[in-house]
Amino acid sequence: MSDGTFLNIKRPITVRAVVTPTWKEEAERELSNGIATADQQLAQLEQEGQDVVDQVRRQSANPLDPRVQEQVGQIQQQV
Repeated sequence: MSDGTFLNIKRPITVRAVVTPTWKEEAERELSNGIATADQQLAQLEQEGQDVVDQVRRQSANPLDPRVQEQVGQIQQQV
């Protein structure tokens, strides 16, 4: 099946696999690293969104203006 062919299974089957402690540790490590990376990216995105909100408020003459508040709300929804 390494030549690009496909196998369609027409009925449910049970696949049994032996999971070694080494494989399990490696899988856990990869998952943990992936989660940590996603968390870092999310934190960075949230910070960038807050920076944009702060910039919009600084640039407006009246930060309490409803139009400014609407713009800030839209930015916060996107983040």
